[in-house]
Amino acid sequence: MAFASSSTAAAAHTFASLGIFLLPPSEKLTHNNHVLWKAQIFSALRGVQLTEFIEPGAAPPDRYLPPKASTKKPEDGEKKEPLVKNPEYDIWITKDQTVLSYIVTNLGREI
Repeated sequence: MAFASSSTAAAAHTFASLGIFLLPPSEKLTHNNHVLWKAQIFSALRGVQLTEFIEPGAAPPDRYLPPKASTKKPEDGEKKEPLVKNPEYDIWITKDQTVLSYIVTNLGREI
């Protein structure tokens, strides 16, 4: 149970800190201000160390932890170990969705 409480606390801390530091840019994105808007968005994301979420190939960690290695061979009819949720997965998804929301809410209507 230590995983659940520590990952929940870490996610809550991360989310709270993101709300404080991800201030909106001075202007929403339009067809004419991409360079300025991008510089402001990147600066904010760099400031909270979240640029990894907008890089090509960004992918969450595995949803479940790999099963523990066993020295004995599984026998027919024997139950497999239940999957254990990876606490890092929920933290990654929380950060990813926060970054997505931040970007989308700073797009102008025309975009």
